[in-house]
Amino acid sequence: MAAWVLTPPGYDPASRRTYPTVYTAGGFGVGHKLGGQQLSRIWRLTETGAIPPMIWVAFDHATATGTTEFADSANNGPWGEALVRDVIPALEARYRILNVDGGALT
Repeated sequence: MAAWVLTPPGYDPASRRTYPTVYTAGGFGVGHKLGGQQLSRIWRLTETGAIPPMIWVAFDHATATGTTEFADSANNGPWGEALVRDVIPALEARYRILNVDGGALT
């Protein structure tokens, strides 16, 4: 899976500060390149204080058949399972993401 990860201005991976995270999965025809363009606008909004600092993840979930989904299927494989079991935990291990259960990374 491909994705863009946008960290907020002043993000320090060595810090203990954690951030809420927004996971985006656009509709048909939206790949991670377009997601990256959208994230550049979000960076500016964060930099100016128009929105609070967060981590943003824009997934490219396009499949070989042209559909865009995070659902397990016989045709496309275990996309949903991989997202929950592998991808999100890997992101949480690498970035200062506020865990979904509300707990901070330590």
